[in-house]
Amino acid sequence: MKKNKINRITTGTREWSDYSVNCITGCSNNCRYCYAKKIAIRFKRKTNSNWKKMEIRFNDLNKTYNKRKGRFMFPTSHDITDNKKVLSACTKVLENILLSGNEVLITTKPRINVIKFICEKFNGFQGTDSISFYYYF
Repeated sequence: MKKNKINRITTGTREWSDYSVNCITGCSNNCRYCYAKKIAIRFKRKTNSNWKKMEIRFNDLNKTYNKRKGRFMFPTSHDITDNKKVLSACTKVLENILLSGNEVLITTKPRINVIKFICEKFNGFQGTDSISFYYYF
């Protein structure tokens, strides 16, 4: 007798990607319905008053990524802002993921200067299906 397989509905970031990567705690956007903010407050990583202060997790900047099957989503709990330190940290992590030949779905609010910077920085990956953007408002 065969066991019935239960098909589970995939939700959250797993609906879009196989791996989630972040390099910052907090987000200056402070979106009203942000799930990452609620989780960070719940697990005491941040408070409601200091969530807007984006703290770079420097240990994550030098992390190496092996080539993996599936897609990475970056970021999932913060945004890529035009703050020079934040943008630099985010592009470093993106570079580390891409240099191993991985596919990345970049999720960010549409700041034209940030999008242009990322497109110029990673111009060599164009046409390889390594990078795709998802803009959220």
